[in-house]
Amino acid sequence: MLINKMHNKIVNETDIDKILDILKDICIEKIRGLREDTYQFSVYHQKGNLYFGMSRQFAKGKSEEYYQHYIDLVFPIPYKEEMREDFWLEDNDEDFSVENFIEHIKNSKAYKTIKESNLEPLSVSSGINET
Repeated sequence: MLINKMHNKIVNETDIDKILDILKDICIEKIRGLREDTYQFSVYHQKGNLYFGMSRQFAKGKSEEYYQHYIDLVFPIPYKEEMREDFWLEDNDEDFSVENFIEHIKNSKAYKTIKESNLEPLSVSSGINET
């Protein structure tokens, strides 16, 4: 599965733009029987670190189970400014698209701070959850 290969690429990646390119590939991956497709972006600040999470969550067919492909990044933040954001884009939203999702992330204060400060993540994790 292409998505598993993408997750393997993320593990050794530190450039946030390359990670967003991989996220975009995950989000455009065709999934048979897809229903209720949702993209999520969340940011929070804790113990001097910035937690930067992105995911694609969906259900397939008539199953009650949901799948979530996630990418979590942890960045050191050299100052105490609080950043918090939780953004959802669902397939029934008028502006639902991968491009709008990535654009929202790139316009976020957290992304701009990471780019302006040339921060590299302390850790990068990704995977697939079933619920």
